[in-house]
Amino acid sequence: MALCRLFLILAVLLVGGSAVMVGQMSPALSAGLLVVCIWRASKRRVRRTTLGSARWAGVNDLRRAGMLDADSGLILGRVIDGRRDVVEALKNLLDWRLDAKTACRSFVGVFHRRKPELVRLSNAVHTAIFAPTGVGKGVSCVIPFLLTTREPCFVLDVKNGELARLTAEARRKMGRRVHIIDPYHCATDTPATLNPVQFIDKNSSFALDDCREVAAEIVERREEKGDGVHFLDNAEAGIAAVIATVVEYGEGDQKSLQAVCDIMSSPQRFEKAIKLMIESSAQAGMLSRMGGNLTHLKDRELASTMSTIARFLRFLSTPAIAASTRASSFDPKEILDGDTDVYCALPADRVATLSPLLRLWTGTFLRTALRGKEE
Repeated sequence: MALCRLFLILAVLLVGGSAVMVGQMSPALSAGLLVVCIWRASKRRVRRTTLGSARWAGVNDLRRAGMLDADSGLILGRVIDGRRDVVEALKNLLDWRLDAKTACRSFVGVFHRRKPELVRLSNAVHTAIFAPTGVGKGVSCVIPFLLTTREPCFVLDVKNGELARLTAEARRKMGRRVHIIDPYHCATDTPATLNPVQFIDKNSSFALDDCREVAAEIVERREEKGDGVHFLDNAEAGIAAVIATVVEYGEGDQKSLQAVCDIMSSPQRFEKAIKLMIESSAQAGMLSRMGGNLTHLKDRELASTMSTIARFLRFLSTPAIAASTRASSFDPKEILDGDTDVYCALPADRVATLSPLLRLWTGTFLRTALRGKEE
């Protein structure tokens, strides 16, 4: 690019010198005048102000910041006309603070019309968009992003599967693998399914931690006060212990949240599960310890704890959610290859009652992504 820049400067000198020679001026004088004019054009005025140096960004500022020519990042808008006059182009060509590629693109861009360039927030780590309902967050930001970026995406589609219907097929045409988890068939009649417990590896050092995290995602702690805190703690510990048991001993459909519900809904099965935990040497004896803690629950305390557990597991006890969580149709680790997108769709009127499911979906893929980076 540096060589290309040099050739462009020489070409400008030759063309300018030839044009001046037509006016019968001596070659030396014409070349000298041309060099002086270009040098003057390349001098940038320094704005001196006691009020700071903030200003509106120009095209070159955006390009230097990597916000133009990017293929990822939130779309902020478009440069309607990125062309500049010849003087501005000469300034850029001779401004050594600009890298050669930017200077050459700026100069060449003067001579041909280009499509409006997208302005992207390409270097942001975290981005949040806040606006009232109905003002166009999806149409102006989310949908254009999904239609143009090749970055892997995890999409919580809680508006009746609208994002999946509008963008999933376009992303498949990009060559991406797309999974749509859609218990109520908002966007597809052949939805993917996800069992958050299925891929917890009982031989992993993180197994019990993962079981406790799944339990924490199920138990909602919005109103912690008085004796309620105690029963929330008991419910979370009980769910985590049974999850750890099905992870250790369950196979197929029996290694799922539906199996956890089956155990918790039956006093006889729950007692057998506790006995199995106590007699187990799994997880370096930690599973036995978890079972032993459950034996301390007696009478009214046990009844209140089981009632609390039933309340938090209730969202799993519908045919649609049971079918969506009994087994997984894909491995969450697919998101680590960079070629996979996951949409999680729910009807808008079910978001409040199914908030634990949203937390399970998000937690599962967040753990997978973080664990993949650690490994």
